[in-house]
Amino acid sequence: MRFQTQTLDNAIVETSDTSFLVDAIFPGNTLVISFGFVAWEKRPDFDFYGRLKKLEQTAGTPINKILVRDCSNTWYQRNIPGLGNTVTEVTDHLKKIIDAIAPCNVITIGQSMGAYAAVMFGTLLIVDKILAFGPLSFLNSKQAVTYHDHRWLAVMQALENDPPSVWHPDLPALYRQVNSKSELHVFFGTKPDEGASESVNLDVLHAFRY
Repeated sequence: MRFQTQTLDNAIVETSDTSFLVDAIFPGNTLVISFGFVAWEKRPDFDFYGRLKKLEQTAGTPINKILVRDCSNTWYQRNIPGLGNTVTEVTDHLKKIIDAIAPCNVITIGQSMGAYAAVMFGTLLIVDKILAFGPLSFLNSKQAVTYHDHRWLAVMQALENDPPSVWHPDLPALYRQVNSKSELHVFFGTKPDEGASESVNLDVLHAFRY
């Protein structure tokens, strides 16, 4: 499996025009796969790089890193250039990179849209640990309306109107189907969402589905 690696720094991470980056490899060390969150006005950023560098300094040991982002803002259900045209292809490509890195354990991490990807790919790859900050638990417009969660209706409806050949609109169901042994951690705030039609924390509603 051939893929490009480079010693990443803030300048590379902030200016790269690719959809994924692989940092310098340290076989046998932990691998973290980070998924970027949504951005409507510009290209989504790679996420968690700076925090992982600080963690490396604190721990005194390098961390393997793969940074991924979905520039189409479709919750990682469509093409990720360089990784694949479907969720299955992206999963297979990531698996080959993981095998080449040969880490001692694998963690996926993300927030919002990135959290959905962290759960989805973490489940499919059966990683050791999944860290998801405020993830949706489904991409179903009717279910979202039932939950009074109108935040991402347009994305859900677009996927439903033109469904990808492979996609995963219900992550708790996927987790059960795969019978994943991945350790799943879902994090969410405790305050009601601003502008919500009711005084509710929508992320809590999704978290309890997990």
